[in-house]
Amino acid sequence: MNYELFPNLFFNPSVGFIERVYEGLNDPGTNTWDAGLSATYKMNRNVWLGANYQYIKQDEKDPSPELESYENNVFGVSMNLQF
Repeated sequence: MNYELFPNLFFNPSVGFIERVYEGLNDPGTNTWDAGLSATYKMNRNVWLGANYQYIKQDEKDPSPELESYENNVFGVSMNLQF
């Protein structure tokens, strides 16, 4: 989804889910959830500023010594030049 709040300000939310099953001892698996939000500000038609945030959480479906649960917060900023 892409939302335009003003002619030069855009927001893009996202949500996702991935289920993985690995072959091997006890067939371990994981569930991964993620959600995020990115914003783009167009200073003019050639310069864009961007910021984004993404939250990721992985849970083990079946306990396994090879796989671990975790939570991660990812932040980013960018500047795009277009000629």
